[in-house]
Amino acid sequence: MKRIISALLIAILSFSAAGCGSEKDLSSNGSSSLKTSVPVSSTASDESVPDGSSENGSSFEEKHTENSLPPSSSPSPSAPQSQTSSVCNHTFSKKVTAATCTAGGFTEYTCTKCGYSYIGDKTPAAHDYGKYFCLNCGKVDLQADKYWALISWVDTYGELSGNGWFSIFPYESAEYSIIVDIYSYEKYFYIDYTDSKNDIDCWFYISEDDICSVHYSNGKTYGKFDIGKSTLYKGMKVKFDDFFTPETENKDKNVIAEECSKCIDNLMLHIEKDILYPKLGLKMSDFGFVNYK
Repeated sequence: MKRIISALLIAILSFSAAGCGSEKDLSSNGSSSLKTSVPVSSTASDESVPDGSSENGSSFEEKHTENSLPPSSSPSPSAPQSQTSSVCNHTFSKKVTAATCTAGGFTEYTCTKCGYSYIGDKTPAAHDYGKYFCLNCGKVDLQADKYWALISWVDTYGELSGNGWFSIFPYESAEYSIIVDIYSYEKYFYIDYTDSKNDIDCWFYISEDDICSVHYSNGKTYGKFDIGKSTLYKGMKVKFDDFFTPETENKDKNVIAEECSKCIDNLMLHIEKDILYPKLGLKMSDFGFVNYK
């Protein structure tokens, strides 16, 4: 009888031990089956995206979205956000804004696919000098010959009249008018001062050389003289090479010479102040009239 009871006790203990072990294994297996990865969201960008790859070359997104939870599941707040690997393969068009005399130039590059744009190829403001002057604003090249700069300027911007003169720089006031011309077939310029009220006309033929031919008339009285541009000075007494006055006027030669001298002084000052300097930044001294500054 004791043997039977002992055998039953051993059987009960063995069965209990086996049951405990199975429960432990079941718990372990169940825990393992609940382990799942967290879904990862992605964002799109037109720009090149920084590399989000791991050390083995696979992106974070590629590694962590294979076993993601169903869409209804909420991702873990601590899960890192991956970046998309889509990048715009830019194709740029360009729009060039040339530099001007007062503003710099630049080129605007715009992607025809995504609209991304940027500014490049900046250039400083600068004059676009041709041979003698800026093609944009007309400012004379400081390194150019001033005489030929004026000739070229008038050739470019002057209006050709019927008699072959290019007229430019007209200046008019209540008392007188001044016009600067050049003759289309001769490379000299011509300055004409007219005082219609007093019937006075004074005109210069100015060449590249130092010789300046001056003509003056008051009514029908006429005088002419040639003088070096560098020797003409303010307040000098004019000495006519040629002089003519009709018997009906009979004007004194010295009086007319003094009148001519004053006219020359006024003409030089107005030519520089009202015409040449405002238009081109030039002075009469640039053309050889060194005593008029």
